[in-house]
Amino acid sequence: DNDPRLTHLQEAGIPFLALGQVPSGLPCAWFDFDNHAGTWQATQHLIALGHQRIALLSEDNSRTYVTARRQGWRDALSEHGLPETWLRRVSPTRRSGFQAVTELMSLPLPPTAIITDSDLIGDGAAMSLQLSGHLSGEDAVSLVVYDGLPQDSIIEQDVAAVLQSTRHRVGRQVADMIRQLVTNVSPEMLQVLWQPEFHPGKTTLAPSA
Repeated sequence: DNDPRLTHLQEAGIPFLALGQVPSGLPCAWFDFDNHAGTWQATQHLIALGHQRIALLSEDNSRTYVTARRQGWRDALSEHGLPETWLRRVSPTRRSGFQAVTELMSLPLPPTAIITDSDLIGDGAAMSLQLSGHLSGEDAVSLVVYDGLPQDSIIEQDVAAVLQSTRHRVGRQVADMIRQLVTNVSPEMLQVLWQPEFHPGKTTLAPSA
């Protein structure tokens, strides 16, 4: 939130575009996705299906996009008076996702739905659920993966996902904003926040009895 490079570049008079939303009030250009909205929307979808025990596997760091995704989940739960009991902070690896879900499912009161804030964590989570028979069928646990499963995933199930735009579209957007910067468009006019899309897939179901 307080990256010193922003101030240094401004003081040096160098035009720049921040990839990621900057604190309000700084007169600089930035591009980002609404990470808060992504997990908020996914959590609201699960609550509407009847889930009350919703876990979040969140990267264990304080990067802005990570904390925004964590807060989106928290805000959605808070709106419905639901607890944050099943929050787990983990490293962004398949192993961590697998281990976290294995631990969660061994609890006396396990979650009925799980959201992961990264694709690798989500892949590990999906593998754990599949091996334990909870990715599909009568005992399925709903799963939503931010950015969707990685391309090399062995999971064939159509897993629900919070989707951001393609790299191609993002690249064109960033390039166009940089072009405008070098033609002296005011940086304050170049602050863009794109909304993610929610893909329900085949892994968001009403909680089993």
